[in-house]
Amino acid sequence: MAVIEIADFSQDLNIIGVVSLFGGEIALSALRYTVLVRDTWTAIYFSMIVSAGLQTISLKMFKRMHGRLSVAISPGIRDDPKEIVGLTASGQYKYYGVQSGTEMLVSSILGEAMLRQSSSRNIKEVACTRHESPNRNCALKVISLGPLESIHGERIRADPAPFGVVYLMPLVTILGIIMTILIGDYFALVIVVCNVLCNMLVMYSVRCTGIKYPKGKASSGSPPGNIFVQSGDDTYLVLGEEDPIQYLFQKALQVPPSSKERFWGHLQRAVAYASYTIVIANIIAIPFATLPGQLIFGILMLLGLLQNILLATFDGDRLLARLATDASKAIYTEEFVFQTRSSMIAFCTLVAKAPNDNILRCSLPKTPVFTTWFQTVMECVKRGIIPSEIEKDVTLLDSLNIDLRDAYHEYQRFVSRHPESLSEA
Repeated sequence: MAVIEIADFSQDLNIIGVVSLFGGEIALSALRYTVLVRDTWTAIYFSMIVSAGLQTISLKMFKRMHGRLSVAISPGIRDDPKEIVGLTASGQYKYYGVQSGTEMLVSSILGEAMLRQSSSRNIKEVACTRHESPNRNCALKVISLGPLESIHGERIRADPAPFGVVYLMPLVTILGIIMTILIGDYFALVIVVCNVLCNMLVMYSVRCTGIKYPKGKASSGSPPGNIFVQSGDDTYLVLGEEDPIQYLFQKALQVPPSSKERFWGHLQRAVAYASYTIVIANIIAIPFATLPGQLIFGILMLLGLLQNILLATFDGDRLLARLATDASKAIYTEEFVFQTRSSMIAFCTLVAKAPNDNILRCSLPKTPVFTTWFQTVMECVKRGIIPSEIEKDVTLLDSLNIDLRDAYHEYQRFVSRHPESLSEA
């Protein structure tokens, strides 16, 4: 590894090794932001730094390739093309189509981000009128989506960062290059310039392949797209037509491998090999630079790490959720806390207008008592019939019927706030 010898202190400082140790994942997050930012020249300007994560990014680029040398450099299962910028869905969210009966994992990271970022100002505590409440604290988010916007096959673009330090760091890089010229260390100059150019080309080549919204619309006559989503203890009910539901939850983002993109694919391969070569060259070449040249390179790498950290702060769920709203805006979001899971499921069944008990009943125990009770839930959905108030809380079925009444009363309050939900029945 590169060693800076400081004779006065007899110490070895391994700048490349120390900074690169924790700069890789940060660089990937910064890359995702620069790939998605709306203006190409702004993205190129942000990338004009000595990046500490160049090795990690180049290995990620090799993971997208299937050549023998690429597999040898970065072995293992090949990545999805979107993986380099973290736009592949996590696979942690499973949804059930309440009307369609579809069961599948959420395929779009935009849908996942929308679920995590959606919130309401007030969380409604649903009362439990059982004699003894189980206090399960089952949280539920109800999200209503608007119509699908006209974004078929368009490239995803995010707004650039507000003016701040991220606009100043590239100027410091230019200053560092000028300083290497002034001190006459042309060896360090070549190293710095090659690192900066490689980082800019990495961003540009990944960006130019294009991250696009999916194409296609739902078939005519498709049922409403209302879905029930679960991920661990998190539960969501998403209401809307089939088109926005498919866009945000069924269809993954596209990295089109069309003939028009082949040039950029070749460019990516060239840039990946160049970046990996530069990383190796850094380790070999830095010790041959003068001490001031080594210090300039080390400072620029530390500042590049800081730039990546700053860019990464603009990344994450907030950015992706804003991109999701370009496809379909949430009309409203409401949050509830139920004290029993059965009352939450009954509420979801009422709101989503489930046509049968094939989907949501699967979220409850498969026992005769629950099967019988869910038939009562379906009668409530179809005819508005709820169990009598005089029933006592003695058996499990009695308790479940009380849960249904609690869910129905909360549903009535929900309808009073959103009367349009009745017209969707």
